[in-house]
Amino acid sequence: MNLLHLKYVIEVAKAGSISKAASNLYMNQPHLSKTIKDLEENMQIIIFERTSKGVIPTKKGAEFIERAKSIIMQVDEMEAMYHGYDDKSVHLDICVPRASYVANAFTNYLSMINFRDKNIRVNYRETNSFDTIKEVYEGDANIGIIRFFENEENCFINLLETKELEYEKIYKFTFKLLVSNENPLVYKDKISLNDLVEQIEITHGDISLPALPLVSTNRNDETRQAKKEITIYERGIQFELLNCLPHTYMWVSPIPQNILDRYNLKTITCYDNKMICYDLLIKRKGYRLSKEDQGFIKEVKRCLRENNI
Repeated sequence: MNLLHLKYVIEVAKAGSISKAASNLYMNQPHLSKTIKDLEENMQIIIFERTSKGVIPTKKGAEFIERAKSIIMQVDEMEAMYHGYDDKSVHLDICVPRASYVANAFTNYLSMINFRDKNIRVNYRETNSFDTIKEVYEGDANIGIIRFFENEENCFINLLETKELEYEKIYKFTFKLLVSNENPLVYKDKISLNDLVEQIEITHGDISLPALPLVSTNRNDETRQAKKEITIYERGIQFELLNCLPHTYMWVSPIPQNILDRYNLKTITCYDNKMICYDLLIKRKGYRLSKEDQGFIKEVKRCLRENNI
């Protein structure tokens, strides 16, 4: 058995089919089948149960696959630590929610780096909490930030502990209304959900990336007062719409003041919205943060602290 064989097993489990895995690995199917069979005989276990629709891991096979993933991740981390990561390299892999304070911290951190004569590999992915947990657990991202409601806390904490992921609460907040400074709502002393009935709500249509759980995870939630709605599928247009259509709003996590000033926007508290959210920083157990990881995390916390958000 060698590391390559472990990678073969992981790919077969992921593909659910030896023929599909062979195609993904650019090798012929008989050779992969023989390799898996030889490995099973060597380990004296049956890793996969063969069915008419493909293969599924046995109970012992599932245990073996999880150990194989852990070994591959540890080897990858060792290689990352000792090969090619020096003062001339910048490496960062993160998964985060769609949040302006995180994006602001990310760009601020990168702006402090002198990229001249350096090797650059930076991956910044905005996605939902479950995908972030999966990416970090499987080693495709080194760190992540997940978001959930207070009443979902036990579910997510149990999931993180099951995956042996370390976590740190970095932010507790309630969603606010984002409007332009020309929106009539800014002149009201107190905003309630009823005040939104005649407003137009802007929502993101990508349900795989719920920046606004208030509106995207439950379409019948009591916070959805708007009878009018504009659905968008990319970030770039959201601030333009808010400015060009003064009777529009979005539900957002708190936003740094410099971004609000730049786009002529304002966040407003809706007094009868009491739903609390948490943002958690997560990483694999035992993973050693790189200098880039540490720099990004430091900037996230600085952004939260200095903007009082």
